[in-house]
Amino acid sequence: IIEVLLIQHHDLNTMASAQFVFYLTCLFLGEMAQMNHLNIPSLVHQDRGFLSANTGDSVTLRCFYRDDILARFYWYKQISGQKLRLISMFHKYETEATFYDEFKSNPRFTLDTEKGKNHLTITDVHTSDSATYYCAGSYSYTFELAEGTTLNVKVDSLVSVHILWGALAITTILSIFQAFIMCVILKRNRSKCKDEENIHYAALKHNKVNRSRNQRNTETECVYSGIKQ
Repeated sequence: IIEVLLIQHHDLNTMASAQFVFYLTCLFLGEMAQMNHLNIPSLVHQDRGFLSANTGDSVTLRCFYRDDILARFYWYKQISGQKLRLISMFHKYETEATFYDEFKSNPRFTLDTEKGKNHLTITDVHTSDSATYYCAGSYSYTFELAEGTTLNVKVDSLVSVHILWGALAITTILSIFQAFIMCVILKRNRSKCKDEENIHYAALKHNKVNRSRNQRNTETECVYSGIKQ
């Protein structure tokens, strides 16, 4: 019995030692992974986290990558609360990039794909361009998304003033046109009333002449006149 107990105690010590070595190995590997993550530079990098512009400006979102590892490069757009939308993709061994969806036929979006660069330029920016833009790169099973650049597009104050002046000018022109139409209508109504007065006067005069000529008649003659309007 004592021998069996010693064997069981030895087995327990062996299991405890194995567990201790396992935990120690996991801890060591975790520390090594963290150190490697801190020491290895990112494969894709965007130089600015925030960019502000006015409507009508041109902006360039700069993205740099390690040319010795990655082969395909992408740009994504994400509006707050929405999913990522693919803007473009190009392969470093190809000469032209591919744009997708509403960006495909939009000349405002262009790429600078020189070696080590994947810069996205947006000309004549609109308020709808306000979003976060992500640069990404991939090779085989490796895919890395950069930290992103948030673009905030504001309405230019001069543009706002021009819009207000334009709206005021249109409103003034419409008011003048309306007043002109009212004057024309009133003038026509006055002319019509004057013509009707002349018709009534002519009818009364005609009746008066008839009465003067028939004063000697013993019978009374009634004259009726009607005016059709």
